[in-house]
Amino acid sequence: MVLRTKKKFWSKEIVERAKQLRKANLTYSQISNKLGVAKSTLNSWIKDIKRDGYLSRQDKLLHLERIRILATKEIKREREERLRVIKLRVRKEVSSYNTRNSDFKKAMLSMLYWAEGSKGRGTIQFANTDPKLALLFIHNFV
Repeated sequence: MVLRTKKKFWSKEIVERAKQLRKANLTYSQISNKLGVAKSTLNSWIKDIKRDGYLSRQDKLLHLERIRILATKEIKREREERLRVIKLRVRKEVSSYNTRNSDFKKAMLSMLYWAEGSKGRGTIQFANTDPKLALLFIHNFV
């Protein structure tokens, strides 16, 4: 049997060879180059034969949906790890300070007030909402 396209006749052997090559996971371009058949012609012969690892548009969208969830979890895990390392470094640094020294405490509270406080008419205001930081300020300043 001979299949006819607009300009050429293709033998059944060529069509079968194209199908075999596609099943062997070759791309349209590779098959076209091997057999000398236009990709548009190949499409009519092998469009139903999908390559291994081929993902349809729907499959790709589902994969993206799943991978975004995993990526979000990984980003969160990396952020938590960075914060853990920072906390360890801060604890190590702060443990070396002489916190019993009253001049040191005054200097630290002054810096804290400079960064987080403000002055009003005869009042002292502390803008940070972290309860631990506010308690530190109140306990040591008042």
